[in-house]
Amino acid sequence: MKHIGKIGVAVVAVAISFAAQSDGSQGGTHAKWLSHEQASKLVGGDVVEVVAPDVRQSMHAQLFRVPGWGAVAWDSVLIMDGRPYKLGQGQGGYGLTSFCVADLDGDGVAELYTTNSWGSGIHRAELWAVSKKWGPDPVRLGGALANRDWVVRKTKDGGVDLYVGKITGWPSSKPEKVPEYSSGLRIGSVHVAIVRGLASMSVEFAPDLPASIKDDLWFDKIGKPGR
Repeated sequence: MKHIGKIGVAVVAVAISFAAQSDGSQGGTHAKWLSHEQASKLVGGDVVEVVAPDVRQSMHAQLFRVPGWGAVAWDSVLIMDGRPYKLGQGQGGYGLTSFCVADLDGDGVAELYTTNSWGSGIHRAELWAVSKKWGPDPVRLGGALANRDWVVRKTKDGGVDLYVGKITGWPSSKPEKVPEYSSGLRIGSVHVAIVRGLASMSVEFAPDLPASIKDDLWFDKIGKPGR
């Protein structure tokens, strides 16, 4: 397994005006939230906010996805402090498949962990993480598992586990919802390391993970096929 480093994602800080909005189900009134029109303008295309109260409450950020069809359909974007962070694409797959908020680097600032699926030829499952402390480039862990998807789940002790996801519902008519998955086989625990100011992710395999599953996993820096 190749452990992942940091990849560059071109992001431009855009000065925007925030509209004060109150939405108790999404995190109350302690922050000024982007409207649909403002978020779409910032991202450069139509987006729909994902129902993610933890993201609003813990990170003062908003998670969006691109609905519909086409090259960017089901791509996911986090908007935090007026800056968009692309967190994976969805063409040929389901896009955003799961997310959770945790503090794996222990700096007291919450990070967002997301998984996404894409690829109509060679299927790809990816794990992304972003923190306002890490700068403009999210950290990415890309791989594949026999055309199956990944999901992340927060553990009771505040950690993050990675699972093989078993899809149970696809709410394509409700883009504000992620696909419904049950947690299947546990792949292992997600770890974050900060070395010389740069964040990287790795997965510690579960002790009982079958060798056949390990053989179907590969990790790389830019999401291209490879071992």
